[in-house]
Amino acid sequence: MATVVYVDVLIALNFIINFVLIWAAAKLVGVDLRPIRACAGALVGALGALSIFLPSMGVWTSGALKILFCLMMVAVACQSCRPMGLLRLMLSLLFVSFVVAGLMLALYLWLAPAGMIMHNGAVYFSIGALPLLLITGLCYGVVELISRWTRRRQAPGELCRLRMVRGGRSVSLVALLDTGNHLTEPFSGLPVVICAYGDVSPIMPEAVAAYYGGETGVQSQPGLRMIPFRTIKGGGALPAFRPDRVLCSQSGGVAQPCDLYVAVTLDPVGDERYAAIANPAILSHYFERAGELV
Repeated sequence: MATVVYVDVLIALNFIINFVLIWAAAKLVGVDLRPIRACAGALVGALGALSIFLPSMGVWTSGALKILFCLMMVAVACQSCRPMGLLRLMLSLLFVSFVVAGLMLALYLWLAPAGMIMHNGAVYFSIGALPLLLITGLCYGVVELISRWTRRRQAPGELCRLRMVRGGRSVSLVALLDTGNHLTEPFSGLPVVICAYGDVSPIMPEAVAAYYGGETGVQSQPGLRMIPFRTIKGGGALPAFRPDRVLCSQSGGVAQPCDLYVAVTLDPVGDERYAAIANPAILSHYFERAGELV
């Protein structure tokens, strides 16, 4: 008996699968995605499942189509990532996709579940609303487990040295890798380092000084971002900028280039051991080979 393929179920199912794939791929390589961006990328990938209605394609054609949609998913989900960040996410997504595709193929060949179709690299299950919701919850749980596992891999309470360069000037300071700091820049998802005004003033854009000088309208100036935060004392937003280059090293090791935003506060930061508070995710945001010591 032929299985009827419902487009809404096809899109919804593949949206869930693709969301889990791109979120897991990002966690594996330390790329922070905004949920709305991840959803947009997953939707692009879900539209690729419409290839199930096309005539049978060869393995190479089907594979090329999959890679094309992976590229589009990454481009949509990580628009502000630098080239090497996009490449890392792309390779991770391909790896995770191939693993899941292998599992799906094994399930299809060995168990042949009723109502399951695999065609042109797309998968479809004849499934009702309740099982679809249960699958969504299960997938969310898997993603959360991956997220917690990757957070545990980051060394809590350790120190690192940051050398930040902007406009030909540089500053070097020690930062605490604080697992309580989950701040990211809202549009790019890049991790944030909190620094005191005086410590980064040599490389600060003029817009930051203007902001703290009370000038109005500076929030919209190029290069300035406002980072929302919340503490037990309340919330607010800090002005932030993106250095041209950042090198991070630990325990006198080789410096690794990383990508981040610097949030500037008028309050003192740190103690005699460190002068900045960093989101530990900075250790995962390497976008080119290490080249020098901090």
